[in-house]
Amino acid sequence: MDSQSETTTFPLRLLVDKERHRVVAAEATTAFVDILFGFLTLPMGTIVRLVRTEQVQHPAVIGCMNNLYSSVEKLANEDFVNDVCKQMLLHPHNPCDSLCRKLKINVDDTEAVKFFVCASCSCYSTFPNEICNCSRSLNQEAKMVDIDSNDGVFLKGSAMFLIFDDLKVVPNLPGSSAKLFLKLGYKDLNQLVDMNLNVGLKEIKDLLKHALSSQSPLTSLFLPRKNIEVKSEELFSNEDQQQKVKKGSTGSKVELKVVLSKSENKLLFAEVTESFTDWLLNLLRLPLGHVLLLLDGNSSLGCVDNLYKSVANLDSSRCTLSSSYLLNPGMVQPLHSSSDLLSVVAPQYFYGYGSHFGVYDNVIGRHADQLSHCKVFERTRQFVKRTSAFAVFDDLQVKTLSSTSVITFLKDLKVPFDDFEEKVVCFGSTEALKLLKAALTSTAALTNSLNFILKKSKQESSECKVIAR
Repeated sequence: MDSQSETTTFPLRLLVDKERHRVVAAEATTAFVDILFGFLTLPMGTIVRLVRTEQVQHPAVIGCMNNLYSSVEKLANEDFVNDVCKQMLLHPHNPCDSLCRKLKINVDDTEAVKFFVCASCSCYSTFPNEICNCSRSLNQEAKMVDIDSNDGVFLKGSAMFLIFDDLKVVPNLPGSSAKLFLKLGYKDLNQLVDMNLNVGLKEIKDLLKHALSSQSPLTSLFLPRKNIEVKSEELFSNEDQQQKVKKGSTGSKVELKVVLSKSENKLLFAEVTESFTDWLLNLLRLPLGHVLLLLDGNSSLGCVDNLYKSVANLDSSRCTLSSSYLLNPGMVQPLHSSSDLLSVVAPQYFYGYGSHFGVYDNVIGRHADQLSHCKVFERTRQFVKRTSAFAVFDDLQVKTLSSTSVITFLKDLKVPFDDFEEKVVCFGSTEALKLLKAALTSTAALTNSLNFILKKSKQESSECKVIAR
């Protein structure tokens, strides 16, 4: 964490309804809103680590993502192809790293991304000394450059913005602001009390936590009161999920063997291949903005959907070129394998050599000015070894079966064997999207995303009883 992030503070003007004990809105600068929008660039693994670290005794829980992250921590180094693979999952790179380092407060504590290029065919990698397709080594480090601007990181100028309690963000213009307050039931601002304060790194991290877990994050943060927060799992319902998760594109599918409890009508665990385990763990590397892109802005995760839609609804004249990365960040060095069920792509970069943007060196950037297009060096990437077998539990805990006694495994389940039922599931991109949403908002991700199996099993059981009669 750089020293500027630790010492910088911002003035924030809150408009408070004391009678209802709620923050109606906050008036903030462009620089503050830039930081807020920067949340969308953070990989899920980074978010889990940040909100967990800030709440040691009572860590914030994001559906099943905490369990997924903890599983990586608990898996032995020997289960991974190498030590780098484990670190890629625990400390995933931000695809907008160079931009976020320009924020006045950058909550991302991950090491800066480095790029290595092949001068011959303009391929790049974030790993040094990989052998390119042209048989040359990707060993030349390229400096990341961005277009210099007097504007902010994602927003232009020095305008003021209104941030409402549900994290809807709009420019603070007299006419439109008056309409919004009227819509909320306030005929004038005399009904509201001003609260002026300075916020720093701690408050920004706390705001990230509340943005993910509450429908009123400003009130939850600045006017805390017991039992007023809305937990993410309370926002989740199977019906809501089925309606809002779009169908995935047709593509590769994998077979999963799942084991369910007939009496409890829930999925206990799935026996999965190493490639599926790679895909599941790779969700930790997905930036929040890309998660919301995949879910069409309907994650039901706190108020981050409103944050995402606020960016999408902003007039382009108020945004820098970099703002488009908030809506589609991509992934640094994505998983390139047959099991990439969500088809996440790398950001587009451009490469050159010479005096570019005042730098005389190998340079790489996200804008084409003076640079040539370069492409990510793609090879099949693996996180876990191909000699391992894995079990994924309903709450997305991942365990190796090869290093665990099957007897101990079955004992720990504490389920009678005659209550077991095995099913084989065809798992494609549609199921992957459902699992992604359930992983964010539920503590029973397998059951909530694959509930059609339970319905089918229940129907088959009923039919058997009818026949028996």
